[in-house]
Amino acid sequence: MVQTTKEQAESKTAAPPYVSFRTLINFAEWLRQVGVPEQLDRSFWGEKLSGGYGAQLMAALRFLNFLDAEERPHADFEKFVSDPEKGKAILKERLQKHYAPLLNGLNLDRATTKQLDEKFSERGLTGATLRKARTFFVHAAKYAGVQLSNYITRKVRGTGEKRKAPRRGRVPNPKGTPAPATLEVPVDRAQAQNNLILWGYFKSLPTPGQVWPKEDREAWMRAMETAFTVVYKLE
Repeated sequence: MVQTTKEQAESKTAAPPYVSFRTLINFAEWLRQVGVPEQLDRSFWGEKLSGGYGAQLMAALRFLNFLDAEERPHADFEKFVSDPEKGKAILKERLQKHYAPLLNGLNLDRATTKQLDEKFSERGLTGATLRKARTFFVHAAKYAGVQLSNYITRKVRGTGEKRKAPRRGRVPNPKGTPAPATLEVPVDRAQAQNNLILWGYFKSLPTPGQVWPKEDREAWMRAMETAFTVVYKLE
């Protein structure tokens, strides 16, 4: 598909995504279960994401031209959601098209992390925001099969999932100690959906130690209060 003049202008001015790529994948998996609505507005995703994370994710979808200006998903986004394997090819095409103005002249097969960061800094990104934007791009590129140099990929490991650091001095369970009980997956559809909602909120929490803007924190707490009201009934 040929990029229109309007799309070219937007690609040159829009800030690249700096939400976690894992958030995008988790959101797509959730949509695969509940279905893609006609419009991805806050009244829909507000039950799944905090205000700050949701706004960042919607901005990422607009940057990749998965949403129009009125937050209606394009057909390619529904394909991206419904078929993960075909979705990788769709994402690859979107990355190559919409990052092209930003990465103009950069050979990703040989580029270093410093060169990549310089391209992002030209859009006014600095500090943690720049690092997050670079991490999103690298994880998305690896997921979609875009060739990147080892100089870039060795700086960003994994697939965007957070790993738990091992606890120091932890004593293993002695022999004969019963194994922890296995958590049973609820078979009730409504109960499973409620658990999914709560788990989505807790997964959206920022990494401990990171800056969490007051507005985002208050929005998260309000959303959690609403979720608890839905999931747990008062006497």
